[in-house]
Amino acid sequence: MARRNGGREAGLGRAPSGALARAGRFWCRWRASSKAAVECIARNLSPELGRRGININAIAPGGTVTDMSDRAASQYVHPDIDADFHTVIRTASSLGRMARTAEIAAVVSFLVSDDASFITGRTVQADADWSCSEPADAGWI
Repeated sequence: MARRNGGREAGLGRAPSGALARAGRFWCRWRASSKAAVECIARNLSPELGRRGININAIAPGGTVTDMSDRAASQYVHPDIDADFHTVIRTASSLGRMARTAEIAAVVSFLVSDDASFITGRTVQADADWSCSEPADAGWI
């Protein structure tokens, strides 16, 4: 995309990236580093690409119902917490549930549309306020 002028780029950090990039969570050091990198890349490429009419943003989804979340997510709950991953996410979200993939896709669709033409270098938190919770409150000590 950088060879031509104009366009939109939306980088997607996998769930639950907003919280991982900003707060200490159990067993998340490598994932957290990659999530923070996605946000940093969007923020730092924005001035370079903006001159060419290219907007770049990141999306930080909260816990999202996927095959992966069903298989692997339990490893991210501290062993002293007596709850499964889905319960932890539901408890930490004011909406009391995990996101559906279509809800995250809608954020991506918006960011790459002309309606978002003045948004660049930002990370959109699509996590039902989950990233606002404290790690201990969410069971990710």
